[in-house]
Amino acid sequence: MKKIYLILTDTGSLVSKVLKVFTGTTYNHISICLDYNMDEFYSFGRKVIWFPLIGGFVIEKINEGMYKIFKNTTCRIYEMEIRNEQYRKLRKSIKKYKTNADTYKYNLPGLLGLMLNRPFKRENYYFCSQFVATILLESGIFEFEKDPALVTPNDFCFIPHIVPIYEGKLCEYSFNRAKVSAAGISGTI
Repeated sequence: MKKIYLILTDTGSLVSKVLKVFTGTTYNHISICLDYNMDEFYSFGRKVIWFPLIGGFVIEKINEGMYKIFKNTTCRIYEMEIRNEQYRKLRKSIKKYKTNADTYKYNLPGLLGLMLNRPFKRENYYFCSQFVATILLESGIFEFEKDPALVTPNDFCFIPHIVPIYEGKLCEYSFNRAKVSAAGISGTI
């Protein structure tokens, strides 16, 4: 068995604030990570930090990019245990996105479709939750009862057997992880 991590975040940016108005939820961005250290995690988001309209597949790091600029980013991190074969498929899927990152674009019209509850899909275009839902589906890990283009970051909180392990400032995750590990605890929220 392997563990993966889903990271819901709120940067406090203008885009984040606007999304909160429409969704009514705290966290409006989701990423997926393959290791507890959170060295890098994957999503769809801004390619240019100060211009939110240019986006695509992104590799995120706790103290780089958006999270370096928005130091008060809050997060909720979930842990999910999966079978080795599912993990292998997930790694292969993410490698495909990393290798062909320039092929993938941000599905901005898809956000409007999400708000209208009408999936708007184009080949190689995703928004964050659509991407994570798609790779979980492709890897045989989890399938939502709706189209990935209608999945919101908040929907991931209700996946069965998902365990919340941390909530707080993203930049403090490493510090808190070290405290938890030193105490011999697997993680708490």
